[in-house]
Amino acid sequence: MAIIEFNFENLEVWKKGIGFASERKHFKIIEQLEAAAVSVPSNIAEGAGRFSKKNL
Repeated sequence: MAIIEFNFENLEVWKKGIGFASERKHFKIIEQLEAAAVSVPSNIAEGAGRFSKKNL
């Protein structure tokens, strides 16, 4: 049985994604902080909903 090596760095989609991210400087620290600020209360609310009577 042959072992097939997989190198994601050879994928065109990966190369283009890296190029896009570095060229556009799209991911700024402010945007990441804003996303985190929304994510925390959202995750808390989602987690609280998992312990309803229907899940017990």
